[in-house]
Amino acid sequence: MYNTNLGFDKQIKEAFKLKPDLGGIIHGSERRVFRGARDRVISSFPSRKIGGALLLEGELERATAICLESSNIVSRYITQSMRIRLSAKHYVIPDFLVERCDRSHVVIEVKPSIKGLPEEKRERYALCSELLKREGIEFRIIDSYILPTRYKFYELKTFYLRGHQHHWSPDAQKMAMQILNEKKIKKIQSGRLQLISEGLPGELCDYLVFHKHYSFIDASNNTVEIAA
Repeated sequence: MYNTNLGFDKQIKEAFKLKPDLGGIIHGSERRVFRGARDRVISSFPSRKIGGALLLEGELERATAICLESSNIVSRYITQSMRIRLSAKHYVIPDFLVERCDRSHVVIEVKPSIKGLPEEKRERYALCSELLKREGIEFRIIDSYILPTRYKFYELKTFYLRGHQHHWSPDAQKMAMQILNEKKIKKIQSGRLQLISEGLPGELCDYLVFHKHYSFIDASNNTVEIAA
């Protein structure tokens, strides 16, 4: 094996400089995903954290994106934007490159089942982990067992879209939290109506749920912090 990995820092910097195209899509710097592929289900996910839409392959990538978007320890993330060279002829392009709020980075590969990976792929990913670790970058594989289900994804996406129609100031968020806690609101629709009666937008409830600041008995975000 040749260690031809050079410039991970440069790759990261270039990845997060990417801008949306005319259609609002941010394409990966190392591999582009296109709609219309016969053997893949491609969906568009609008990310506030990266400032554009990402094209995702399959339900698992979609579920990963919603977890990263709602995480309070993730500042931004992007897809298909890091190339890890394993030898002169072989390389891996992981699914997600993630930057945490503390400026550290983690590279994520998404698979249906970690236990079901063949030995050859286990060795490849172990080498990826070793090469990235040398430069202080984490590598991890996640699978369907820790990601939200299809039903949970759509529920969280509803909270996300409703809760991000506007930019909420820290003061508005704090006031909404104070009202919900003082009134001990149990259900999200009751919370929305309570906020409206207090002169605040009801959509703040959706924002607070999505970002794990508040939970109702019928609306919560208990997704795993996959970048922690």
